[in-house]
Amino acid sequence: MLDGFYWDMVTQVFGTVELPDKPIMLPPFVEATHCLGYHLTRKGRAVADRVVSVLGYACPDITYSPSLYPITAALLHFMPEEECYH
Repeated sequence: MLDGFYWDMVTQVFGTVELPDKPIMLPPFVEATHCLGYHLTRKGRAVADRVVSVLGYACPDITYSPSLYPITAALLHFMPEEECYH
């Protein structure tokens, strides 16, 4: 079992820590034209979507942040999902 604030938030938002098979709806502050994956795999893109979605849920005061998704994708190359969120 995974512990920590991030995993509690993932469970709260998605109901499970497993990656869903269908696409994750991104928060409105993410612009689709700026969703650069930086050569992440399909699973990596799903993880990036999940990190950004959980961040949108945890911080509803974010209204516009087009660079958040590309930064998340780049960080996921160097650190695990939970550290990327923090």
